[in-house]
Amino acid sequence: MKLIICGNGFDLHHGFKTGYHHYKNFLEAHYQKAIRDFEDFPYINLSVSNKWSDLESSLSLDYDDCLGNAIATFYPDMNDDSDSRWYGIDVELEQQTEFIFNFTGPYFIEWLAQTDFSNPSDLIPLDKGARYITFNYTGTLENIYGVGADNIFHIHGQMEFAHNSGEPNHSSKRNNMHKTGRGFDDIQFGSIENDSDVIQRELEQVYGEDDFFSVSIEPGIHHIIGFCEAASKKLENNYDDLTHFIKTAPIDEVVVMGHSLIGVDGAYYSNVIVPLLADSRWVFYWYSEFEKSDILKFVDLFSIREYELVKW
Repeated sequence: MKLIICGNGFDLHHGFKTGYHHYKNFLEAHYQKAIRDFEDFPYINLSVSNKWSDLESSLSLDYDDCLGNAIATFYPDMNDDSDSRWYGIDVELEQQTEFIFNFTGPYFIEWLAQTDFSNPSDLIPLDKGARYITFNYTGTLENIYGVGADNIFHIHGQMEFAHNSGEPNHSSKRNNMHKTGRGFDDIQFGSIENDSDVIQRELEQVYGEDDFFSVSIEPGIHHIIGFCEAASKKLENNYDDLTHFIKTAPIDEVVVMGHSLIGVDGAYYSNVIVPLLADSRWVFYWYSEFEKSDILKFVDLFSIREYELVKW
């Protein structure tokens, strides 16, 4: 049986406007302030030359500087008798980070919901009886190809199940998975570097003994953690369900369509998929020479013996 892995390149191949630059276009048309807040926020990954080209990695938070600069500027002044002296750090960080909840939550879901999926191009012959792991939030496999929901694992959630309530889209909610493998209550979107548990422990260790920790610094840390939870993917939380999905079928061939093997989701391959299926036959679809080069690196890294490269 085939296991077919679909990334965003799969949807893009069909002419759907699901790239991050399409999300930017949507925000420009409807929520321009969200673009300004994102692009002006100084504490996300500046090593990415174009924040929109690798949006999830761009959301990696420089939490040390973000909190440290707020403390340096708004640390309580004992010569100030007003009550406001205690809340400067809290207020500053709330104002700086509050944009993220709409950016990765309601606005993101609204963009996907209004995207036109009615006129696909370049349809591909697909086996409806195969198993599918899709990294897309869309229903292309179900709605265009008629693949049954039980054969599809939406590993980062599915638009159909996403909530658009206007509430912060925290990963504590997003990691509630339907055990059927059909989707999540909410989508997972963001940087794998924003591990809120690790970051909270680290910041509490650094600042926990400060005289003003509870009244001034800890509320600021809560905003840092809120940002991380709203803009993160915790891949390891999905390992068990991914393993179960793969093991419930006799997979002898893996087909990868439009998904980056060495990018932000690479740990799924190194920690789960390859250990289970390295001896299977692999087929890799590629579009650009850059993608082809990454595939060959992947094949060499994991000593994949039987494989085929197919040009889109």
